[in-house]
Amino acid sequence: NNKLKFRVAAFNNSDAKNSTINQSLDVKQKQFLFDIGDSINRALYPTALLDTFDATKILYQLVYDTAAGGVVIDSFYRYSVNPDSAKIQLSFTDLGQGNGNYIPDFNGANGKVYRYVKPVNGVKQGRFEPVMVLVTPKKQQLFSFSTDYQVDKNNLVKTEVALSNYDANTFSTKDGGDDVGMAARVQYNNTIDISRAKKVQLVSTIDYEHVQEKFRPIERLRFVEFSREWGLPLLPQAATENIFRLSSQLKNNNGALSYQFMNYQRSDHYRGFQNIVQHTLNTKGWTINNQLAITNFNTSADKGSFIRPVVDMSRLFKSLSSVRLGFRYALERNEVRN
Repeated sequence: NNKLKFRVAAFNNSDAKNSTINQSLDVKQKQFLFDIGDSINRALYPTALLDTFDATKILYQLVYDTAAGGVVIDSFYRYSVNPDSAKIQLSFTDLGQGNGNYIPDFNGANGKVYRYVKPVNGVKQGRFEPVMVLVTPKKQQLFSFSTDYQVDKNNLVKTEVALSNYDANTFSTKDGGDDVGMAARVQYNNTIDISRAKKVQLVSTIDYEHVQEKFRPIERLRFVEFSREWGLPLLPQAATENIFRLSSQLKNNNGALSYQFMNYQRSDHYRGFQNIVQHTLNTKGWTINNQLAITNFNTSADKGSFIRPVVDMSRLFKSLSSVRLGFRYALERNEVRN
């Protein structure tokens, strides 16, 4: 009605468990995915298969690394042409440097051969492993409910609550405690008519937002420059976020002058404050859009600031074939100290 509006939205996207488009899983591989739970970085399935010796094949033997007293401490595969031991067929996957124990061995064999390199102080020295990467079927769901309540002509309250459910491995019910996350936001807007004749209004807003670390949005939650303005990495790690905003804007039909204060806190010991002053004007051919943003933040180890002033003004000269002449100055200074 005239006072209350509400919206409900639901989203569901689930991968088919038995799809054979990209991979076909047998019973053992499905059990393997069940056992690893949501630790999908460990979805590396061994590719070792017993085979019969053939001089035209690339085959390996299993070698045991023993300590004093004959105690087996490790095992690895070694390329072999011995009919008595060369009985294992392998296929290798490139996992990136430092993530594997094998390197290419150019020994003249008719095919690619890989050689085991022993880790140094626990650090892997190769990039290949005799495994295949299994892609787990995933599920993402999102449900949101929001309301706009017009208390009277000058006061408006907006609320929104969202629940997300993200399962990184639908083959397994393990590690399901972190699948569901919540986000919520409440906003109060107050409008005061300073001068009805000149259509001057004062608009004030109080806004609070809470996002759990486990909440998984479908698309990005923040605008593109958000992380850079707050001194965060381009893709920051997930964390519980609390954002408080307080703003006030004096406006009419020709322009506006606004101030916004923002407090941003994360569960990873990040805390930041931002002040923004903005001035816009569009009258008698003049267009002005000036802004000053100052952000200060600190973490457990770092302290930094982000300053961005923008001066942008121009004028339209209708008598000169509507030529517009203007001036723009912008500065950005992003500093972080350890």
